[in-house]
Amino acid sequence: TQPWIIIVLDVGGANGVDLNRVAQAAVPGAHADRVTIETAIATERVLLTERLRDAALADGVTVVVVRDGTPGHFDLAAMERWVAEVDRLGFEPRQRVTWPIERCCALRPAAGPVGIKPDGRDEPTMEHAFRVERVTGARVSGVRFHARPLFERMEVMRTRPPARRWQRGPTGRLPLPEVIHRTSPWWRAHIAGYGGAGPGRAAEVLMRAGRHMGYAVNGQWNPEPIAHGRRAWAQVLFTRPRENEAPLPLTVRVPFGEADLLLGIEGTETLRALEGDATLRVAFAERSYAVVNAGGFGDEGDVTAASEREPALRQAVRACSRAQPRLLENVAEACRAWLHTDRAVDLALVGAAFQLGLMPLTLDALQQAVAEIEHAGAGRAVDAFQFGRHLAVDARLFNRPREREEDLSGLVRRFSHQIARRRRDRPVAGRFRALARWTIEAMPGLAETDPGRAALRDFVVATYHCLQWGGLDYAERYATLITDLYRGDRGAAGRSLTRAAVLPLASAMLIRDPIYVGTMTASAEQRRRIRQMLNIKRARADEMERRYLTRFELRTGMRRYQLDLRTSDWPARLLSSLRRIVPESWRGSRRERELRSSMIGLVQRVTANASADYERFQRTLLHLHERAANDHLQDMSPSELRVMVDAEAGGELESDTRS
Repeated sequence: TQPWIIIVLDVGGANGVDLNRVAQAAVPGAHADRVTIETAIATERVLLTERLRDAALADGVTVVVVRDGTPGHFDLAAMERWVAEVDRLGFEPRQRVTWPIERCCALRPAAGPVGIKPDGRDEPTMEHAFRVERVTGARVSGVRFHARPLFERMEVMRTRPPARRWQRGPTGRLPLPEVIHRTSPWWRAHIAGYGGAGPGRAAEVLMRAGRHMGYAVNGQWNPEPIAHGRRAWAQVLFTRPRENEAPLPLTVRVPFGEADLLLGIEGTETLRALEGDATLRVAFAERSYAVVNAGGFGDEGDVTAASEREPALRQAVRACSRAQPRLLENVAEACRAWLHTDRAVDLALVGAAFQLGLMPLTLDALQQAVAEIEHAGAGRAVDAFQFGRHLAVDARLFNRPREREEDLSGLVRRFSHQIARRRRDRPVAGRFRALARWTIEAMPGLAETDPGRAALRDFVVATYHCLQWGGLDYAERYATLITDLYRGDRGAAGRSLTRAAVLPLASAMLIRDPIYVGTMTASAEQRRRIRQMLNIKRARADEMERRYLTRFELRTGMRRYQLDLRTSDWPARLLSSLRRIVPESWRGSRRERELRSSMIGLVQRVTANASADYERFQRTLLHLHERAANDHLQDMSPSELRVMVDAEAGGELESDTRS
């Protein structure tokens, strides 16, 4: 029979009707076996595509009920309610992050800022799924069973705003800027992509502050919707009143290239103001200053489009504005990381523009205007304005919040306490503490330089991970390989061989089999990393819920059965309990075990022959260090590692022959 597909878009409504149940009730009982009813989420594109493909290949009738995501992307009323609630609170009461589970095995936490979709891709689906596939190749004898966590989703519920951790930096009390346009008879600003009702919060603050200072203030705006809770543009004109004279004959609309300040809140609208719309083109390189958000917003349907737009945006801003002072950074990501909402971008840009001296306004006038709109319902407007001022002078705020850097002794002590949480592991914690302290004391030269101290920190973390992977003997094996290499290293070269070998050796030894992944997923260290990354504070009544997508796979004969199940952490804890039972030789694939053996052999070879081929070994280990730092070394094959080492040797021999 010919397949029929009926797609129903469920965007909610006041009556609260469940369309899935309505569809099931509409199917006659005699034909229930010929009608399939599926449910998908509109924002989870991978799952939606799979459901539509399966429906096209199936016989009979398939009804696909496509529901809106959270927050809504198609229900305009729900979108407006969500935006209004976030604007009232000044932060998002719920934050959700989904990432591949193997990120918990990384020796270094994610260096970049973290947003709603940290990988810049469509958010992975977390729905249940069952598939039966025919396996090509050799027939499997007997039955093989695998279980492995795939994705982790963290959802944070907040009832209080985040702490003002951005005020603890070295900037202290911010100095007042030198105003560039303090003597100009008029001043124009173009705001690209304002938020809220017209004229938007940024323009409202400028107009209120201008009136407080006695300017003649005019403004206009285009309320065309461009995204969730954002409109096209607004323009503000300040003129100085003249006694006994008529006002200056100036149009409110910014003429071509005559904007003194461009506030770029939304990227596409900023490009339109610079070159995309012939009726705008408000900026000119010899006149205009720019304070622009180069990042995308977390509620954008296609986050990849924002990253693809960024190079063109940066090029256009540089071509149409003065070089100094200028701010062209991912302010949206910074606001998500520190203020827990990117709805604060507009007021953060106002604060940054003031701190750069690009507004003919006093601090008192601006603070009064910001306080007025906060009193009118714009939650935490003062915090957003002050945060923008700090952004203008402290570039480190464009990275995510970080805890105070621990010294090595504190790091060892914390790991020891985590190990000793269970009574039976307290002797292991004492031996780990002694091992870490002995190896640190055995490599004093690494503490002489900043790269060496970073390598020591990576070494302590890697030793702890090796303990979690294979026990204390495995950690001692790793530590012995590194300390032996250190003894043959050159102090004049900054112990570069040792520094470069710490991460590659650890990455090869820490095979990411399901047992290790489950162990690190359920560890106290991973919970601490998540709380640090998302700025979760129990004292502020923050609540966190972690869910996992775990894949159970059964292979028999020529068929493979896969069940993707959304679970709590019980599969991870079950896998973690197996690390004391499963022998080391059984863990990991053959390729991973061969890569580990090849890497250990390379380190032993470098230790024995460092004095003879120091420069060649240095190039090889630095290349491997770069791959390990980017978390790509596990993708190498043993043959690729051997080819790379042989190529370095061949290049060295060839250069010796030519000389």
